[in-house]
Amino acid sequence: MVRRPPLIIAATLLLLAACGSDGSTDVIDSVDATSTSSSATDPTVPNTTESTDAAVAIDWDDCGIENVDCGYLSVPLDYSDPNGEQIDLFVARHNALDPENRIGSLLVNPGGPGFGGSVLAFAATQIYSEAILDRFDIIGWDPRGTGESNPAIDCVDDYDVWFAEGDITPDSDVERQEAI
Repeated sequence: MVRRPPLIIAATLLLLAACGSDGSTDVIDSVDATSTSSSATDPTVPNTTESTDAAVAIDWDDCGIENVDCGYLSVPLDYSDPNGEQIDLFVARHNALDPENRIGSLLVNPGGPGFGGSVLAFAATQIYSEAILDRFDIIGWDPRGTGESNPAIDCVDDYDVWFAEGDITPDSDVERQEAI
């Protein structure tokens, strides 16, 4: 049986290995829907924000795992109506181990569909190198409808049949029929 989390972790590690540092120092401690500072200081960066909302900060709490904080980020249910109904995305942050030399935040997500990314912050010490752990806050989030985000979407009553049972690589007609 092929297990998805190891594949997701391997893909994340390959992506990280392919990426280099550009020296940026972005900090993801809050989201400012009205900020135009990047376009004000750099005329090559277009100003694409038109919301009138003030900055929305994540209220970080201890998750019960060493060096990991958790919180929720409110985002619009409908991107075309940023001031309309809001939903809450669950966010986890593994804090940089060497805060004095912290470069910034590394946002991580395994892709999808249907899987949260907070696990990548919770398991950061098993996934990322010491150099990354020392210098970056590792931030993972559970996209809309997944993991601990609210509202959660659950389209299947029993996941065991999809993830823990059956042969996902059928090699006989009997196994193919069972999978069907």
